[in-house]
Amino acid sequence: MKMKFKTKKHKYLNILLTSESSMTICIGILCDNSKKAIMISDKMITMPMLSQEFEHETPKMAKINNTCIAISAGDALIPVELFDHVGTGIKGIANPKIKEIVEKIKTCYSDLRKKFIEEEFLNSRGFTITSFYNRMSELSP
Repeated sequence: MKMKFKTKKHKYLNILLTSESSMTICIGILCDNSKKAIMISDKMITMPMLSQEFEHETPKMAKINNTCIAISAGDALIPVELFDHVGTGIKGIANPKIKEIVEKIKTCYSDLRKKFIEEEFLNSRGFTITSFYNRMSELSP
């Protein structure tokens, strides 16, 4: 459903709502005096190059532990591996604090990003990240 605002005041909203870009919907609601939460997200995957959108089985949210659910925007498939690593990484911690979970997300994201860079760009050229940095000054730009 497309909305159309008639006033100049809402011109920017009209541009956003009628643009061809898509967006992820993630909503978190605290209720019952912050003792409970309701989390909602879409499962839409968009392929702009093919002008296609479809619902995917993989949700854009994941249960990290009994007290934390993570929701992601953007590619629905990439965070699955990240959330799995984070969940595995905090299993040994009894009642982890949100700060500990956030630190684990940052560490796991960094590790997975390095792994992706190695697999996607460096391994086929005979490098690891370490060997690339060690030999960087010897390589032609």
